[in-house]
Amino acid sequence: MTIIKALEKLNDDFHGLNKDFHSVHPTFQGSRSTLNVTFKLARNDPNGNPTTGIIYYPAKNGYATNAFNNDIQREAWDNYKYCNVYIQLDLYANGVLTNSGVAWYPDAGMSNAKLARIVYNGRYLYGNTDDEFSSVLTHEFGHWLNLVHTFEGGCSTSSDSQCDQTGDRVCDTPQTVGSQGCTAVNNCLNKLVNSENYMDYSGAYGCYKMFTAGQVARMEASMHHPARVALWQLQNLIATGVAENKTTKM
Repeated sequence: MTIIKALEKLNDDFHGLNKDFHSVHPTFQGSRSTLNVTFKLARNDPNGNPTTGIIYYPAKNGYATNAFNNDIQREAWDNYKYCNVYIQLDLYANGVLTNSGVAWYPDAGMSNAKLARIVYNGRYLYGNTDDEFSSVLTHEFGHWLNLVHTFEGGCSTSSDSQCDQTGDRVCDTPQTVGSQGCTAVNNCLNKLVNSENYMDYSGAYGCYKMFTAGQVARMEASMHHPARVALWQLQNLIATGVAENKTTKM
């Protein structure tokens, strides 16, 4: 099934098991890292009944906007117990079928309102598109774990000393103005740009290969955010049917 294969690909990317993880540009070999988190389909629904974790609804669109909040809230499972991912084609209900995905940073207000979510275009799931572009889903989960685009704020000669407060707030991702393809180029500070980073916009070029150690640290910190921390507690893993017989740590 496409969704199951897409989930496997997602976990491979986060775990550094993608086929090109070891072909990262030599400049960034030392900074690449992996996240010790595994995303799983729920085995129990909010009422404790068995589920595949995949729920089908009549075709709907527009969940990347606020116009359908009532529908989103009605269909959502508890945002503090489940990561809700909506697979659609027309994400903005505007007739455009090529938008790939959108996700929101951790936000307790959204979780309280049952609006925390990832919305993704089904045509770009692994199995429906090429191997590289399917990693755009990894990009969206990066946002869900509080990662910012590597090109946030562009490139400034004055901001490198405040790398934890400007741009993407990660110090081991060189400043960039955005994807310029997979070819390694220098930025405004004459530093090589990490065009293979999942949080660039280089998926369409087939460049995605890695997260950095700084990005992984930021994602790990996000797991302690009030909107995310309950998700991975052992009590919730048992309740949702995904617990394994080992201690949960983060």
